Amino acid sequence: MKKLLLMAMAALFALSISAQELTGSDVDLIQSMYGKEKKALVAEFLNLDDASAEAFWPLYETYESARKNLGKKRIELLEYFEKNNETLTEEKADYWMKEMIKLGNQTDKLLNAFYGKIKRATNSIVAARFVQVESYLLTAQRFAIQDALPVVGGQLH
Repeated sequence: MKKLLLMAMAALFALSISAQELTGSDVDLIQSMYGKEKKALVAEFLNLDDASAEAFWPLYETYESARKNLGKKRIELLEYFEKNNETLTEEKADYWMKEMIKLGNQTDKLLNAFYGKIKRATNSIVAARFVQVESYLLTAQRFAIQDALPVVGGQLH
C-alpha cells in the first residue's frame, strides 16, 4: 500500500504547478489527468469485488465531480493569495483565511457524506478504505500547498 501511495504522491507532485501559471484549461487538464490516475489508485487500494464495484463507482464519480469543483475553488483562492500577498490588507487576509477554512470544512463534509453513502451501498470496510485513501491524498495535497506558500503578508523580518 505504501509503495502505491508514494507513487501516487510522486505523480501528484509531478503535476503540481504554481497557481500563477494556471489557466482555466490547465486546471481542467490537470484535474482530468489526476482524476484518471487517482481512479486507478483507488481501484487498486479498494480491491472491490464485482457487486461492490458496481455500487461504488457511480458514487465515486459523483464524489470526484464535487471534489474537483472544490479543487477549482482552492486554485482560485491560491491565485488570490499569490496576487495579493505582498500588499495584503487586514480585510484581504481575513477574507482569504475564512475562505480557505470554509473550503477545508466543505472538503471534510463531502468526504463524510460519501463515507455514509458508500457504506450504505457497499459495506463499512469499503467505505473506511475509501476514506483512508482519500484522507491520505487530501492530507498530502494540503501539506504540499502549505509547504509551497510563502508567509502571509510577505517574508518575516
